[in-house]
Amino acid sequence: MEMDREEGMRRTEQSPEAADVLRILILEDFEPDAELVARELRKAGIACMLRRVETEHEFRRGINEFQPSLILADYSLPAFDGLSALEIANAECPEIPFVFVSGTIGEEVAIETLKRGATDYVLKERLSRLVPAVRRSLQEVEERRARRRAQRALRESEARYRAIFETTGVPSMLVEADTTISLVNTEFTLMTGYAKEEVEGRISVLDFIHPEDREMVLNYHRQRRLDPRSVPAKYEVRGITRTGEVRDLYLTVSLIPGTHITVASFLDITERKQSEDRMRKLLQVFDQASEGMVITNASGQVEWVNRAFSRILGYRPEDIIGRPSPPLIETEQDEVRAAIQASLRELGYWEGETRGRRRNGTRFPLWESVSAVQDDAGEFKGYIGIFRDMTEQKRMEEEQRRLREQAERGRRLATLSAMSAGIVHEIAQPLNAIKVLAEGMLYWQRQGVQPPMSEVIETLEEISSEACRIAEIMNHVRSLVSRGQPAGQRRCDLN
Repeated sequence: MEMDREEGMRRTEQSPEAADVLRILILEDFEPDAELVARELRKAGIACMLRRVETEHEFRRGINEFQPSLILADYSLPAFDGLSALEIANAECPEIPFVFVSGTIGEEVAIETLKRGATDYVLKERLSRLVPAVRRSLQEVEERRARRRAQRALRESEARYRAIFETTGVPSMLVEADTTISLVNTEFTLMTGYAKEEVEGRISVLDFIHPEDREMVLNYHRQRRLDPRSVPAKYEVRGITRTGEVRDLYLTVSLIPGTHITVASFLDITERKQSEDRMRKLLQVFDQASEGMVITNASGQVEWVNRAFSRILGYRPEDIIGRPSPPLIETEQDEVRAAIQASLRELGYWEGETRGRRRNGTRFPLWESVSAVQDDAGEFKGYIGIFRDMTEQKRMEEEQRRLREQAERGRRLATLSAMSAGIVHEIAQPLNAIKVLAEGMLYWQRQGVQPPMSEVIETLEEISSEACRIAEIMNHVRSLVSRGQPAGQRRCDLN
Protein backbone atom coordinates (compact mmCIF):
# COMPACT_ATOMS: atom_id res chain seq x y z
CA MET A 1 0.00 0.00 0.00
CA GLU A 2 1.30 3.43 -0.95
CA MET A 3 0.24 6.73 0.63
CA ASP A 4 0.68 9.74 -1.68
CA ARG A 5 0.35 13.17 0.00
CA GLU A 6 -0.38 16.03 -2.41
CA GLU A 7 2.36 18.26 -0.99
CA GLY A 8 4.96 15.56 -0.48
CA MET A 9 4.64 13.09 -3.31
CA ARG A 10 4.29 14.27 -6.93
CA ARG A 11 4.46 10.84 -8.63
CA THR A 12 0.97 9.67 -9.59
CA GLU A 13 1.73 7.46 -12.60
CA GLN A 14 0.85 3.80 -12.30
CA SER A 15 3.35 1.09 -13.02
CA PRO A 16 2.17 -1.85 -15.10
CA GLU A 17 2.03 -3.92 -11.92
CA ALA A 18 -0.35 -1.38 -10.38
CA ALA A 19 -2.86 -1.45 -13.18
CA ASP A 20 -5.43 -3.36 -11.05
CA VAL A 21 -4.61 -1.56 -7.77
CA LEU A 22 -7.54 0.27 -6.14
CA ARG A 23 -6.92 4.03 -6.34
CA ILE A 24 -8.45 5.83 -3.35
CA LEU A 25 -8.66 9.60 -2.95
CA ILE A 26 -8.99 10.57 0.76
CA LEU A 27 -10.33 13.98 1.74
CA GLU A 28 -8.87 14.18 5.29
CA ASP A 29 -7.08 16.97 7.15
CA PHE A 30 -5.84 14.73 10.01
CA GLU A 31 -3.11 12.37 8.76
CA PRO A 32 -3.37 9.83 11.62
CA ASP A 33 -7.02 9.21 10.66
CA ALA A 34 -5.88 8.59 7.11
CA GLU A 35 -3.32 6.12 8.40
CA LEU A 36 -6.04 4.31 10.32
CA VAL A 37 -8.05 3.98 7.11
CA ALA A 38 -5.00 2.63 5.31
CA ARG A 39 -4.40 0.13 8.09
CA GLU A 40 -7.98 -1.21 7.90
CA LEU A 41 -7.68 -1.69 4.16
CA ARG A 42 -4.27 -3.38 4.55
CA LYS A 43 -5.68 -5.76 7.15
CA ALA A 44 -8.43 -6.76 4.69
CA GLY A 45 -5.84 -7.49 2.01
CA ILE A 46 -7.05 -4.78 -0.32
CA ALA A 47 -4.25 -3.66 -2.65
CA CYS A 48 -4.63 0.07 -3.09
CA MET A 49 -2.89 3.38 -3.66
CA LEU A 50 -4.09 6.33 -1.61
CA ARG A 51 -3.78 10.08 -2.11
CA ARG A 52 -4.76 12.40 0.73
CA VAL A 53 -6.01 15.92 0.03
CA GLU A 54 -7.33 18.71 2.28
CA THR A 55 -8.48 21.59 0.13
CA GLU A 56 -10.93 22.09 -2.73
CA HIS A 57 -8.07 22.79 -5.12
CA GLU A 58 -6.26 19.61 -4.13
CA PHE A 59 -9.53 17.64 -4.36
CA ARG A 60 -10.30 18.81 -7.87
CA ARG A 61 -6.70 18.16 -8.93
CA GLY A 62 -6.80 14.71 -7.38
CA ILE A 63 -9.95 13.82 -9.33
CA ASN A 64 -8.39 14.92 -12.63
CA GLU A 65 -4.83 13.61 -12.16
CA PHE A 66 -5.14 10.71 -9.76
CA GLN A 67 -8.34 9.39 -11.37
CA PRO A 68 -9.54 7.57 -8.27
CA SER A 69 -11.73 4.48 -8.28
CA LEU A 70 -13.05 5.36 -4.78
CA ILE A 71 -13.43 8.57 -2.74
CA LEU A 72 -13.37 8.58 1.06
CA ALA A 73 -14.21 11.96 2.63
CA ASP A 74 -14.44 13.52 6.06
CA TYR A 75 -17.54 15.59 6.62
CA SER A 76 -15.89 18.62 8.21
CA LEU A 77 -12.50 20.15 7.36
CA PRO A 78 -10.94 23.53 8.28
CA ALA A 79 -10.77 24.82 4.66
CA PHE A 80 -13.29 22.56 2.91
CA ASP A 81 -16.27 20.28 3.65
CA GLY A 82 -17.53 16.89 2.57
CA LEU A 83 -20.86 18.05 1.11
CA SER A 84 -19.10 20.45 -1.25
CA ALA A 85 -16.73 17.69 -2.23
CA LEU A 86 -19.77 15.42 -2.91
CA GLU A 87 -21.29 18.03 -5.23
CA ILE A 88 -17.99 18.33 -7.11
CA ALA A 89 -17.70 14.53 -7.41
CA ASN A 90 -21.31 14.23 -8.62
CA ALA A 91 -20.56 16.79 -11.30
CA GLU A 92 -17.13 15.57 -12.44
CA CYS A 93 -17.07 11.84 -11.73
CA PRO A 94 -20.59 10.62 -10.86
CA GLU A 95 -19.66 6.98 -11.40
CA ILE A 96 -17.00 6.99 -8.64
CA PRO A 97 -18.36 5.72 -5.29
CA PHE A 98 -18.26 8.40 -2.54
CA VAL A 99 -18.15 7.21 1.09
CA PHE A 100 -18.19 9.53 4.06
CA VAL A 101 -15.74 8.60 6.89
CA SER A 102 -16.38 11.06 9.71
CA GLY A 103 -16.68 11.35 13.45
CA THR A 104 -19.03 14.35 13.45
CA ILE A 105 -21.81 13.13 11.19
CA GLY A 106 -25.15 12.36 12.71
CA GLU A 107 -27.87 10.02 11.47
CA GLU A 108 -30.00 12.75 9.93
CA VAL A 109 -26.97 14.27 8.20
CA ALA A 110 -25.89 10.84 7.04
CA ILE A 111 -29.30 10.19 5.47
CA GLU A 112 -29.16 13.59 3.80
CA THR A 113 -25.76 12.75 2.27
CA LEU A 114 -27.17 9.53 0.88
CA LYS A 115 -30.03 11.48 -0.68
CA ARG A 116 -27.51 13.81 -2.29
CA GLY A 117 -25.65 10.94 -3.92
CA ALA A 118 -23.22 9.51 -1.39
CA THR A 119 -22.73 5.77 -1.67
CA ASP A 120 -22.38 5.07 2.08
CA TYR A 121 -21.08 6.51 5.33
CA VAL A 122 -18.86 5.09 8.11
CA LEU A 123 -18.20 6.56 11.56
CA LYS A 124 -14.54 6.85 12.49
CA GLU A 125 -15.20 5.13 15.80
CA ARG A 126 -16.56 2.16 13.82
CA LEU A 127 -13.88 1.67 11.16
CA SER A 128 -14.60 -2.07 11.22
CA ARG A 129 -17.44 -1.20 8.87
CA LEU A 130 -15.10 0.49 6.44
CA VAL A 131 -13.99 -2.52 4.43
CA PRO A 132 -17.52 -3.95 3.98
CA ALA A 133 -18.73 -0.47 3.02
CA VAL A 134 -15.90 -0.08 0.51
CA ARG A 135 -16.53 -3.47 -1.03
CA ARG A 136 -20.26 -2.92 -1.12
CA SER A 137 -19.81 0.49 -2.68
CA LEU A 138 -17.44 -0.84 -5.32
CA GLN A 139 -19.80 -3.73 -6.03
CA GLU A 140 -22.78 -1.40 -6.36
CA VAL A 141 -20.82 0.84 -8.69
CA GLU A 142 -19.74 -2.11 -10.74
CA GLU A 143 -23.32 -3.35 -10.89
CA ARG A 144 -24.48 0.09 -12.01
CA ARG A 145 -21.77 0.13 -14.63
CA ALA A 146 -22.77 -3.35 -15.77
CA ARG A 147 -26.40 -2.26 -15.99
CA ARG A 148 -25.43 0.82 -17.94
CA ARG A 149 -23.29 -1.31 -20.25
CA ALA A 150 -26.16 -3.73 -20.68
CA GLN A 151 -28.59 -0.88 -21.32
CA ARG A 152 -26.18 0.71 -23.76
CA ALA A 153 -25.69 -2.63 -25.49
CA LEU A 154 -29.46 -3.12 -25.54
CA ARG A 155 -29.97 0.33 -27.05
CA GLU A 156 -27.27 -0.36 -29.61
CA SER A 157 -28.77 -3.77 -30.34
CA GLU A 158 -32.22 -2.23 -30.69
CA ALA A 159 -30.78 0.44 -32.96
CA ARG A 160 -29.06 -2.20 -35.07
CA TYR A 161 -32.22 -4.30 -35.15
CA ARG A 162 -34.33 -1.31 -36.11
CA ALA A 163 -31.84 -0.42 -38.83
CA ILE A 164 -31.96 -3.99 -40.14
CA PHE A 165 -35.74 -4.11 -39.74
CA GLU A 166 -36.10 -0.82 -41.59
CA THR A 167 -33.74 -1.73 -44.44
CA THR A 168 -34.72 -5.35 -45.13
CA GLY A 169 -36.21 -4.28 -48.46
CA VAL A 170 -39.44 -6.20 -47.79
CA PRO A 171 -42.56 -5.15 -45.85
CA SER A 172 -42.19 -6.32 -42.23
CA MET A 173 -44.05 -5.99 -38.93
CA LEU A 174 -43.85 -7.05 -35.28
CA VAL A 175 -47.02 -8.65 -33.94
CA GLU A 176 -47.79 -8.94 -30.22
CA ALA A 177 -49.45 -11.92 -28.58
CA ASP A 178 -52.85 -10.18 -28.74
CA THR A 179 -52.36 -9.72 -32.56
CA THR A 180 -51.64 -5.97 -32.20
CA ILE A 181 -49.09 -4.68 -34.70
CA SER A 182 -46.44 -2.95 -32.60
CA LEU A 183 -43.90 -1.98 -35.26
CA VAL A 184 -43.79 -1.71 -39.05
CA ASN A 185 -41.11 -0.60 -41.47
CA THR A 186 -41.28 1.85 -44.34
CA GLU A 187 -41.77 -0.90 -46.94
CA PHE A 188 -44.93 -1.91 -45.08
CA THR A 189 -46.34 1.62 -45.36
CA LEU A 190 -45.43 1.85 -49.04
CA MET A 191 -47.19 -1.40 -49.90
CA THR A 192 -50.27 -1.04 -47.72
CA GLY A 193 -50.80 2.72 -47.88
CA TYR A 194 -51.00 2.98 -44.07
CA ALA A 195 -48.89 5.49 -42.14
CA LYS A 196 -46.88 4.10 -39.21
CA GLU A 197 -48.85 6.12 -36.69
CA GLU A 198 -52.07 4.61 -38.05
CA VAL A 199 -50.82 1.08 -37.45
CA GLU A 200 -48.33 0.78 -34.61
CA GLY A 201 -50.15 -0.08 -31.40
CA ARG A 202 -53.52 0.71 -32.98
CA ILE A 203 -54.70 -2.12 -35.22
CA SER A 204 -54.63 -5.90 -35.23
CA VAL A 205 -52.82 -7.87 -37.87
CA LEU A 206 -56.21 -9.40 -38.66
CA ASP A 207 -57.44 -5.99 -39.84
CA PHE A 208 -54.87 -6.24 -42.58
CA ILE A 209 -55.95 -9.78 -43.63
CA HIS A 210 -58.75 -10.69 -46.05
CA PRO A 211 -61.89 -11.75 -44.11
CA GLU A 212 -61.86 -15.24 -45.63
CA ASP A 213 -58.27 -15.82 -44.43
CA ARG A 214 -58.52 -14.33 -40.92
CA GLU A 215 -59.51 -17.54 -39.16
CA MET A 216 -56.53 -19.37 -40.63
CA VAL A 217 -54.11 -16.58 -39.67
CA LEU A 218 -55.52 -16.39 -36.13
CA ASN A 219 -55.23 -20.16 -35.65
CA TYR A 220 -51.61 -20.07 -36.86
CA HIS A 221 -50.93 -17.10 -34.56
CA ARG A 222 -52.23 -18.90 -31.48
CA GLN A 223 -50.76 -22.29 -32.28
CA ARG A 224 -47.32 -20.83 -32.99
CA ARG A 225 -47.08 -19.69 -29.35
CA LEU A 226 -47.92 -23.19 -28.14
CA ASP A 227 -45.82 -25.21 -30.59
CA PRO A 228 -43.99 -23.22 -33.30
CA ARG A 229 -43.20 -26.38 -35.25
CA SER A 230 -46.87 -27.32 -35.61
CA VAL A 231 -47.67 -24.47 -38.02
CA PRO A 232 -46.01 -23.42 -41.26
CA ALA A 233 -43.41 -20.68 -41.07
CA LYS A 234 -44.21 -19.66 -44.66
CA TYR A 235 -47.60 -19.57 -46.33
CA GLU A 236 -49.75 -17.59 -48.75
CA VAL A 237 -52.50 -15.26 -47.62
CA ARG A 238 -54.53 -12.37 -49.00
CA GLY A 239 -53.98 -8.90 -47.58
CA ILE A 240 -56.04 -5.71 -47.84
CA THR A 241 -54.49 -2.30 -48.42
CA ARG A 242 -55.73 0.96 -46.95
CA THR A 243 -57.79 1.56 -50.11
CA GLY A 244 -59.39 -1.89 -49.92
CA GLU A 245 -57.32 -3.45 -52.70
CA VAL A 246 -56.77 -7.19 -52.27
CA ARG A 247 -53.17 -8.34 -52.69
CA ASP A 248 -51.73 -11.86 -52.71
CA LEU A 249 -48.96 -12.15 -50.11
CA TYR A 250 -46.32 -14.73 -49.21
CA LEU A 251 -45.73 -14.53 -45.43
CA THR A 252 -42.66 -15.60 -43.48
CA VAL A 253 -43.37 -15.66 -39.73
CA SER A 254 -41.16 -16.52 -36.74
CA LEU A 255 -41.18 -15.98 -32.98
CA ILE A 256 -38.55 -13.74 -31.39
CA PRO A 257 -36.73 -16.09 -28.97
CA GLY A 258 -37.81 -15.69 -25.36
CA THR A 259 -40.89 -13.63 -26.25
CA HIS A 260 -44.39 -14.04 -27.61
CA ILE A 261 -43.73 -11.46 -30.34
CA THR A 262 -43.61 -12.59 -33.95
CA VAL A 263 -41.70 -11.06 -36.82
CA ALA A 264 -43.67 -11.26 -40.05
CA SER A 265 -42.31 -10.24 -43.42
CA PHE A 266 -44.13 -10.68 -46.68
CA LEU A 267 -43.72 -10.47 -50.40
CA ASP A 268 -46.39 -9.11 -52.72
CA ILE A 269 -46.93 -11.96 -55.19
CA THR A 270 -50.08 -10.54 -56.77
CA GLU A 271 -48.51 -10.03 -60.18
CA ARG A 272 -46.86 -13.45 -60.02
CA LYS A 273 -50.19 -15.09 -59.15
CA GLN A 274 -51.93 -13.23 -61.97
CA SER A 275 -49.19 -14.27 -64.35
CA GLU A 276 -49.46 -17.88 -63.16
CA ASP A 277 -53.24 -17.73 -63.61
CA ARG A 278 -52.85 -16.39 -67.16
CA MET A 279 -50.26 -19.05 -67.90
CA ARG A 280 -52.52 -21.76 -66.47
CA LYS A 281 -55.38 -20.62 -68.70
CA LEU A 282 -53.09 -20.49 -71.72
CA LEU A 283 -51.83 -23.98 -70.99
CA GLN A 284 -55.40 -25.20 -70.69
CA VAL A 285 -56.17 -23.72 -74.10
CA PHE A 286 -52.97 -25.16 -75.57
CA ASP A 287 -53.71 -28.52 -73.99
CA GLN A 288 -57.01 -28.67 -75.86
CA ALA A 289 -55.46 -27.68 -79.20
CA SER A 290 -55.45 -30.17 -82.07
CA GLU A 291 -51.83 -29.34 -82.92
CA GLY A 292 -49.02 -30.98 -80.98
CA MET A 293 -47.02 -28.58 -78.79
CA VAL A 294 -43.74 -28.97 -76.92
CA ILE A 295 -41.65 -26.54 -74.85
CA THR A 296 -37.97 -27.27 -74.20
CA ASN A 297 -35.30 -25.49 -72.19
CA ALA A 298 -31.97 -24.26 -73.52
CA SER A 299 -30.47 -27.73 -73.04
CA GLY A 300 -33.18 -29.36 -75.16
CA GLN A 301 -34.97 -31.04 -72.25
CA VAL A 302 -38.75 -31.18 -72.46
CA GLU A 303 -40.55 -28.95 -69.94
CA TRP A 304 -44.15 -29.32 -71.16
CA VAL A 305 -46.20 -31.12 -73.82
CA ASN A 306 -49.90 -31.02 -74.58
CA ARG A 307 -52.33 -33.87 -75.14
CA ALA A 308 -52.09 -33.69 -78.92
CA PHE A 309 -48.32 -34.24 -78.65
CA SER A 310 -48.92 -37.52 -76.84
CA ARG A 311 -51.77 -38.52 -79.13
CA ILE A 312 -49.83 -37.89 -82.34
CA LEU A 313 -46.41 -39.21 -81.34
CA GLY A 314 -47.35 -41.82 -78.74
CA TYR A 315 -45.24 -40.39 -75.86
CA ARG A 316 -46.83 -40.03 -72.43
CA PRO A 317 -45.92 -36.81 -70.57
CA GLU A 318 -44.27 -38.73 -67.72
CA ASP A 319 -42.13 -40.58 -70.26
CA ILE A 320 -40.66 -37.44 -71.79
CA ILE A 321 -40.83 -34.42 -69.45
CA GLY A 322 -37.39 -33.70 -68.05
CA ARG A 323 -35.72 -35.68 -70.80
CA PRO A 324 -34.29 -34.70 -74.19
CA SER A 325 -36.93 -33.95 -76.80
CA PRO A 326 -37.50 -36.87 -79.22
CA PRO A 327 -36.58 -36.22 -82.86
CA LEU A 328 -39.70 -35.22 -84.79
CA ILE A 329 -37.91 -35.22 -88.15
CA GLU A 330 -36.49 -38.36 -89.72
CA THR A 331 -32.77 -38.66 -89.26
CA GLU A 332 -32.35 -39.26 -93.00
CA GLN A 333 -33.45 -35.70 -93.74
CA ASP A 334 -30.11 -34.08 -93.03
CA GLU A 335 -30.74 -31.26 -95.48
CA VAL A 336 -33.97 -30.37 -93.68
CA ARG A 337 -32.22 -30.37 -90.32
CA ALA A 338 -29.49 -28.11 -91.66
CA ALA A 339 -32.08 -25.70 -93.09
CA ILE A 340 -33.93 -25.60 -89.78
CA GLN A 341 -30.79 -24.86 -87.77
CA ALA A 342 -29.73 -22.13 -90.18
CA SER A 343 -33.17 -20.49 -90.05
CA LEU A 344 -33.26 -20.62 -86.24
CA ARG A 345 -29.83 -19.05 -86.00
CA GLU A 346 -30.62 -16.26 -88.43
CA LEU A 347 -34.34 -15.62 -87.84
CA GLY A 348 -35.17 -17.46 -84.62
CA TYR A 349 -37.98 -19.23 -86.47
CA TRP A 350 -38.59 -22.03 -88.95
CA GLU A 351 -41.74 -23.41 -90.54
CA GLY A 352 -42.26 -26.05 -93.18
CA GLU A 353 -43.50 -29.47 -94.26
CA THR A 354 -41.43 -32.58 -93.64
CA ARG A 355 -41.74 -36.21 -92.58
CA GLY A 356 -42.04 -37.18 -88.94
CA ARG A 357 -41.59 -40.36 -86.94
CA ARG A 358 -43.76 -41.67 -84.11
CA ARG A 359 -42.58 -43.51 -81.04
CA ASN A 360 -43.45 -46.85 -82.68
CA GLY A 361 -41.31 -45.96 -85.69
CA THR A 362 -44.07 -45.26 -88.19
CA ARG A 363 -43.55 -42.30 -90.49
CA PHE A 364 -46.05 -39.62 -91.35
CA PRO A 365 -46.18 -36.22 -93.08
CA LEU A 366 -46.21 -33.22 -90.74
CA TRP A 367 -46.19 -29.46 -90.78
CA GLU A 368 -44.00 -27.98 -88.07
CA SER A 369 -43.03 -24.54 -86.81
CA VAL A 370 -40.19 -23.99 -84.32
CA SER A 371 -39.50 -20.72 -82.48
CA ALA A 372 -36.52 -19.82 -80.31
CA VAL A 373 -37.48 -18.31 -76.92
CA GLN A 374 -35.50 -15.43 -75.41
CA ASP A 375 -35.88 -13.50 -72.16
CA ASP A 376 -36.07 -9.70 -71.86
CA ALA A 377 -32.27 -9.51 -71.89
CA GLY A 378 -32.10 -11.43 -75.17
CA GLU A 379 -30.69 -14.59 -73.59
CA PHE A 380 -31.71 -17.85 -75.27
CA LYS A 381 -34.02 -19.94 -73.05
CA GLY A 382 -35.29 -22.76 -75.24
CA TYR A 383 -37.72 -23.64 -78.03
CA ILE A 384 -41.45 -23.85 -78.65
CA GLY A 385 -42.46 -26.40 -81.26
CA ILE A 386 -45.91 -26.69 -82.86
CA PHE A 387 -46.68 -29.45 -85.36
CA ARG A 388 -49.64 -30.90 -87.19
CA ASP A 389 -50.13 -34.45 -88.49
CA MET A 390 -50.85 -34.08 -92.21
CA THR A 391 -51.75 -37.74 -92.80
CA GLU A 392 -55.49 -37.08 -93.05
CA GLN A 393 -54.93 -33.90 -95.02
CA LYS A 394 -52.74 -35.76 -97.51
CA ARG A 395 -55.36 -38.53 -97.79
CA MET A 396 -58.08 -36.00 -98.43
CA GLU A 397 -55.96 -34.17 -101.00
CA GLU A 398 -55.32 -37.47 -102.80
CA GLU A 399 -59.02 -38.32 -102.68
CA GLN A 400 -59.90 -34.91 -104.08
CA ARG A 401 -57.38 -35.38 -106.89
CA ARG A 402 -58.85 -38.77 -107.73
CA LEU A 403 -62.37 -37.36 -107.72
CA ARG A 404 -61.32 -34.52 -109.97
CA GLU A 405 -59.81 -36.97 -112.45
CA GLN A 406 -62.99 -39.06 -112.41
CA ALA A 407 -65.06 -35.97 -112.96
CA GLU A 408 -62.86 -34.93 -115.85
CA ARG A 409 -63.16 -38.33 -117.48
CA GLY A 410 -66.92 -38.27 -117.00
CA ARG A 411 -67.10 -34.79 -118.46
CA ARG A 412 -65.11 -35.91 -121.48
CA LEU A 413 -67.40 -38.90 -122.00
CA ALA A 414 -70.44 -36.69 -121.70
CA THR A 415 -68.95 -34.27 -124.20
CA LEU A 416 -68.20 -37.10 -126.64
CA SER A 417 -71.74 -38.45 -126.21
CA ALA A 418 -73.16 -35.01 -126.87
CA MET A 419 -71.12 -34.56 -130.02
CA SER A 420 -71.58 -38.15 -131.32
CA ALA A 421 -74.82 -37.23 -133.09
CA GLY A 422 -73.12 -34.41 -134.93
CA ILE A 423 -70.20 -36.63 -135.81
CA VAL A 424 -72.56 -39.32 -137.17
CA HIS A 425 -74.33 -36.67 -139.20
CA GLU A 426 -71.10 -35.29 -140.55
CA ILE A 427 -69.82 -38.75 -141.47
CA ALA A 428 -73.15 -39.85 -142.92
CA GLN A 429 -72.98 -37.26 -145.69
CA PRO A 430 -69.73 -38.47 -147.31
CA LEU A 431 -70.73 -42.07 -146.63
CA ASN A 432 -74.02 -41.54 -148.49
CA ALA A 433 -72.13 -39.87 -151.33
CA ILE A 434 -69.74 -42.82 -151.51
CA LYS A 435 -72.69 -45.23 -151.43
CA VAL A 436 -74.48 -43.45 -154.32
CA LEU A 437 -71.31 -43.35 -156.43
CA ALA A 438 -70.52 -46.99 -155.71
CA GLU A 439 -74.11 -48.13 -156.52
CA GLY A 440 -73.97 -46.14 -159.80
CA MET A 441 -70.84 -47.96 -160.89
CA LEU A 442 -72.39 -51.32 -159.87
CA TYR A 443 -75.48 -50.44 -161.90
CA TRP A 444 -73.38 -49.76 -164.99
CA GLN A 445 -71.63 -53.08 -164.57
CA ARG A 446 -74.91 -55.07 -164.17
CA GLN A 447 -76.33 -53.43 -167.27
CA GLY A 448 -73.21 -54.27 -169.19
CA VAL A 449 -72.73 -50.62 -169.92
CA GLN A 450 -69.22 -49.45 -170.22
CA PRO A 451 -69.15 -45.80 -169.22
CA PRO A 452 -66.47 -43.60 -170.52
CA MET A 453 -63.17 -43.87 -168.64
CA SER A 454 -63.31 -40.17 -167.82
CA GLU A 455 -66.60 -40.70 -165.98
CA VAL A 456 -65.13 -43.70 -164.08
CA ILE A 457 -62.11 -41.68 -163.02
CA GLU A 458 -64.30 -38.77 -161.98
CA THR A 459 -66.52 -41.12 -159.91
CA LEU A 460 -63.49 -42.71 -158.20
CA GLU A 461 -62.04 -39.26 -157.40
CA GLU A 462 -65.33 -38.27 -155.81
CA ILE A 463 -65.33 -41.48 -153.73
CA SER A 464 -61.71 -40.78 -152.65
CA SER A 465 -62.61 -37.18 -151.77
CA GLU A 466 -65.53 -38.27 -149.60
CA ALA A 467 -63.32 -40.89 -147.86
CA CYS A 468 -60.74 -38.17 -147.10
CA ARG A 469 -63.47 -36.06 -145.57
CA ILE A 470 -64.35 -38.99 -143.27
CA ALA A 471 -60.68 -39.50 -142.33
CA GLU A 472 -60.29 -35.78 -141.59
CA ILE A 473 -63.31 -35.87 -139.29
CA MET A 474 -61.95 -38.91 -137.40
CA ASN A 475 -58.48 -37.37 -137.02
CA HIS A 476 -59.96 -34.17 -135.69
CA VAL A 477 -62.06 -36.02 -133.10
CA ARG A 478 -59.08 -38.16 -132.07
CA SER A 479 -56.92 -35.00 -131.65
CA LEU A 480 -59.50 -33.26 -129.49
CA VAL A 481 -59.91 -36.29 -127.21
CA SER A 482 -56.17 -36.86 -126.80
CA ARG A 483 -55.57 -33.18 -125.82
CA GLY A 484 -58.48 -33.17 -123.34
CA GLN A 485 -60.18 -30.26 -125.06
CA PRO A 486 -63.95 -30.16 -125.28
CA ALA A 487 -64.61 -31.48 -128.75
CA GLY A 488 -68.05 -29.89 -128.96
CA GLN A 489 -66.78 -26.35 -128.31
CA ARG A 490 -64.86 -25.95 -131.61
CA ARG A 491 -66.66 -25.48 -134.89
CA CYS A 492 -65.29 -27.61 -137.73
CA ASP A 493 -66.22 -27.06 -141.38
CA LEU A 494 -66.61 -30.61 -142.70
CA ASN A 495 -68.19 -29.62 -146.02
